[in-house]
Amino acid sequence: MPVTRIYARASTDKQALSPERQVARCMEYHKALGTCPPLLGLPHGDPSKQAYRDAATSGSTEFATRPAGRALILACEFKDHLIVDAYDRIGRDIPDTLNTVRLLNERGVVIHILNLLILSQLDPRDPMAETMLMQFAAFAQFERKMISIRTKRGIHSKRMEGYSTGFGRPVGYKTVPNPEYDPAKRNYAHGARNIPRLLLVPDPEDQAYFDAALARYTAGEKIAVIHRRQRSYAGAAGWSYGRLKERLADYMKRSREEEMRQERQRVFGGMR
Repeated sequence: MPVTRIYARASTDKQALSPERQVARCMEYHKALGTCPPLLGLPHGDPSKQAYRDAATSGSTEFATRPAGRALILACEFKDHLIVDAYDRIGRDIPDTLNTVRLLNERGVVIHILNLLILSQLDPRDPMAETMLMQFAAFAQFERKMISIRTKRGIHSKRMEGYSTGFGRPVGYKTVPNPEYDPAKRNYAHGARNIPRLLLVPDPEDQAYFDAALARYTAGEKIAVIHRRQRSYAGAAGWSYGRLKERLADYMKRSREEEMRQERQRVFGGMR
């Protein structure tokens, strides 16, 4: 007998109530529509407790690798209905989202997406429907990348203001006590919670250590050898093996991205 299933997803563990709100909206939609099969769990159980939920799961994670997503794909049968609160709950990656929708459609599952209701009336195998699906998936993927960019910019800004973000200090800087920080006033003074305990200030020795390590690394030396040979450097106290490895990898990644950007500019920049 066909049933109606509900899927919900939260991006982080701080959004504990988000899946519950999604399930509640899906149940209201099911009740208002009145033409879908009964919700999974009736009459033997509460359907809200039997909804498929993925907690603290990024939209970039493939749907089939999520615990609830995989269980949903395996459980869906012919003429079942699936209700999702929003399109980006399925995924924020174009290939994975299209593959998931196509797989469910091939199994005869009718998909209801509350913020894009028209999708439930379309066949993804139709060229026009496929184009619409790709556009919506592109918007979801674009939004995910913009969220990542804004988050990284915010973290960098906070780090430069002296706040601890859990990612360590940037290269060429060191932390010093903030003279305006008073732990005695922190608990009750207005605005005292916004005063950082430490400040970031430029550190030439730290930068010189990294520059020397980078020169050795590009020359072919291993990171462990570099870390051992530069123990006598003035700024070596602030460099552990893990920090050196992470900063070198990050620098090389950024360098490759910049080289690719310059190459694209060289090839396409002169076109008129």
